[in-house]
Amino acid sequence: RHITLTHEGIGLRSYLDWKLKGSFYISGGYENNYRQRFDNLSQLKRINYWQQSSLLGISKKYAIGKKWKGDFKLLYDFMYKQHTPETQSVLFRFGYGF
Repeated sequence: RHITLTHEGIGLRSYLDWKLKGSFYISGGYENNYRQRFDNLSQLKRINYWQQSSLLGISKKYAIGKKWKGDFKLLYDFMYKQHTPETQSVLFRFGYGF
């Protein structure tokens, strides 16, 4: 009942999965995350506020029934030392969908 929308950040992600065996994949990706608060879209042009990540790792896809599908990813960020403040080098992500 108390949901509000804010302009606290935005992210753009691209991923590529290459099947290894069964439900295991090699996953690679590139991300751009804008982690600052913004009040209008013109502020997104500030290139130095975008945090870039170059990711490579392994993922496992799963299915629960016929409708639920998802994946787990364990990824290494090759650009973590360039972040201010420095972020974690290893990321764990999971997702699901219909």
